[in-house]
Amino acid sequence: MQAWTNVAAALSVAEMGLEDIVKATTMLKHAGDVGAYRAARDAFFGNTPKSAAHLLTGDMVRPEILVEVEVVARKPPETVLRCSL
Repeated sequence: MQAWTNVAAALSVAEMGLEDIVKATTMLKHAGDVGAYRAARDAFFGNTPKSAAHLLTGDMVRPEILVEVEVVARKPPETVLRCSL
């Protein structure tokens, strides 16, 4: 699923991965897509449970968008990047 591929790419820029996600919120346009969405999500996460919320929106700002994913990720304290100016 392109949405999760995009999430993985964004996390990679921050030197994080899908395992660093602590919560995900998904907005779906069509209720009939819930099963396919869950299958695609599970393909990325396997059996790893994540805190998740699913919302049915009915409409998106751009009509061609069928799913939107928002995540909160946390980097473990021992790998926090430090910057000195």
